[in-house]
Amino acid sequence: MSKRTPKIIFCINTGRSGSAYIGSLLKGFSNIESFHEPKPSLCGKRMRDYQLGNKNAFDIIIDEKINKILAVTYKEKSYFESNHYFIKGFGWEIVEKFSRDELGIILLRREKEKIIQSFFLNNVSILGRGAEMHLLHPFSTLTSSYFSNNKLLFYVKLFFMRIVLVFLNFPFFLGIQKRKNFNIFNNFQKKYLEWYVNESDYLKEKFIKKYPSITYLHIDIDKMSENDILNAVSKTFNLQTYTPVNTIKNTTQDRLNKNA
Repeated sequence: MSKRTPKIIFCINTGRSGSAYIGSLLKGFSNIESFHEPKPSLCGKRMRDYQLGNKNAFDIIIDEKINKILAVTYKEKSYFESNHYFIKGFGWEIVEKFSRDELGIILLRREKEKIIQSFFLNNVSILGRGAEMHLLHPFSTLTSSYFSNNKLLFYVKLFFMRIVLVFLNFPFFLGIQKRKNFNIFNNFQKKYLEWYVNESDYLKEKFIKKYPSITYLHIDIDKMSENDILNAVSKTFNLQTYTPVNTIKNTTQDRLNKNA
């Protein structure tokens, strides 16, 4: 018996890796509806709680996402969602709601140093709440290791760093100047981001090993042209007529230009 064409497709990636671009690119296919981090995105407190061991963190609300997926498939279209929260939380639960032959996964790769630098320049790191609410909690139970071997020392260091950051931004809180993103404690921040990317790779391999029968497609955003990507996606997921669309290239430089 031939394998059915996957109709529900997700993306495994770290963020800052081209997922918005892929999500916009796939909108050109006539028989797919493509979304980038649609609501409910299932990040924030629920994702943090799930990473810390609460396997019921997505109960009830995950049904809202499932209903949105089914609304697309009922129209005899494929559903695609590019969402870096997938591998860090809800993905482990939502795959259990569908048969494996319905599912496809795009494994999106970008050079590690580019990802780290992009997060760093966009001020998403361990110093703010971005790490625990949008990336991987430093003490996530999903990961192969904790970011720090000493929780007490870690939180003491983090508290001190955040106090310094608030002090440097004090004129902002007084309304005197715009908020500044001080790239301080660089080594500590980048060490966390490197751990995050490495552990994301670990989770990807763990997911593939647990669900080997899902259809996977590897896309290297650094090495593949737009035509290469479109041809690979079309062939793997049996997508038909394509009409060129405006794509979103949410690069670090784009963000820096907007904030200038």
